Amino acid sequence: MRATWTRLASLAAVAVLVTAIATSVAVASDRNSSSHPRGYAFLALPDADGIIASAVAGKVGAPVLLTSGRGLEATTASELTRLDPTLVIIVGGTSEISSLEQAQVEALHLATERIAGATAEATAADLATFGASLDPASGAKGAAGPRGATGATGATGPQGATGATGATGAKGATGATGATGPAGPSTGVTGPQGPAGAAGSSVLTSASAPTGTCITGDVDIDLANGEVYSCTATAWVDSGHSLTGPQGLTGAQGPAGAPGSTGPSVAASSTTAVVTGSAGGLSETAACPGGDIAIGGGGSDSDGTADLLGSYPSVSGTPVTNSAHANGWTVNYSTGLGTGAVTAYAVCSA
Repeated sequence: MRATWTRLASLAAVAVLVTAIATSVAVASDRNSSSHPRGYAFLALPDADGIIASAVAGKVGAPVLLTSGRGLEATTASELTRLDPTLVIIVGGTSEISSLEQAQVEALHLATERIAGATAEATAADLATFGASLDPASGAKGAAGPRGATGATGATGPQGATGATGATGAKGATGATGATGPAGPSTGVTGPQGPAGAAGSSVLTSASAPTGTCITGDVDIDLANGEVYSCTATAWVDSGHSLTGPQGLTGAQGPAGAPGSTGPSVAASSTTAVVTGSAGGLSETAACPGGDIAIGGGGSDSDGTADLLGSYPSVSGTPVTNSAHANGWTVNYSTGLGTGAVTAYAVCSA
């Protein structure tokens, strides 16, 4: 992997792509009935900028639309028209999302604002400052309470007087109807609970191609090679899809959570190592300040002389499986000929 400026997507970016694919059918069926209050929408590349934008967008309940940066796709333009936000925040400089694409968004009669720093770290810091100035999203309205109990039946009125006897030979008048008996209980006995539903499919991750038997319908993501496998007839089959494939449709915005206190601020941290000559098995770690938790990160190579092999959440440079305990983000790399700089960066939350 060699490029003038290389970025590695974190597990959070993988989650965004998987969610978009899994909900594409639900979005298609719900487009005509769903509504979204006019507010913000974010437009970003599916890289570190997209990860940081999703953290800020979550605070205000705004959607994040991913783009290639080479021109506004028809599906993205359609979604922006449907959402009709008051402001579209474009994350990244014109070298990432072009001025042409910004003009295409404005041609939809939408206001835009671009947030871009001189570096990826500066962009993250500017986006964190912008997010801190926004009010958190309001929570959803709670469900209606149960219906109250039915009142008791009123008392029966008194019986009417008996009519006068008719003339001889004629049949007497029918007596009045007797009093109505008391009302029965208003609620019947609750029936037995139905059987539990069938278990849904699972989405798994692994460090290599999956092996062994599996449950039909499950999906496995090979994080080392970026391949997606599906389980057919208890055997793993390469689906032919890659994590670096074409961008899927943006999923519909989920319901807003309950209102709470102002969310934690998001900050960026980075560290840079200058490398010379050929070497392997190298790593660089960006540590979060204080007791902050790393919620995302990645790495970059300044001149293409290094191979970035992978990045992951870590504690003092050691990988962790529970990212809630990570206090930094580590990138692994090897170097070839020449001299360059490898930078690891972390997106941190208090």
